[in-house]
Amino acid sequence: HPKDKRRIQDNAGVVYPIPCKDCPAIYTSETGRKYGTREKEHMKDVESVKDIKFTGSRRLESQGEYNKSTLTEHVGQNNHTIDWEGVKIPFKESDWRTRGILEDIQIQKTQPHTMNRDAGRHQLPVIYTKLLVCAT
Repeated sequence: HPKDKRRIQDNAGVVYPIPCKDCPAIYTSETGRKYGTREKEHMKDVESVKDIKFTGSRRLESQGEYNKSTLTEHVGQNNHTIDWEGVKIPFKESDWRTRGILEDIQIQKTQPHTMNRDAGRHQLPVIYTKLLVCAT
């Protein structure tokens, strides 16, 4: 009897890239908890700005605001939509340190389209960017 396929939201200890529906931007993060729990937190944060219409002046104001998530900033400042259904789990890892390195690798792979504020927890040397881009 084959096993039932596990829903993406039930996976714990994962690295997850979240794409934008309107542009090639991708937000990458990691969690030791179930992805579904973290996804709901992201969705709630994004919903807080989703219905605000960002005109030119409001967009300029929002650039000085700090949001918990860069997903929220991206939606707010660009009036874009997040592709929650387009999330794929490239790495599953229970070890916190290893998962952090895998997150950094995924962030490097999404350059120059990353939404992330930084290069991740470990900040791999820039030389890896070229190696990772060639490997994909």
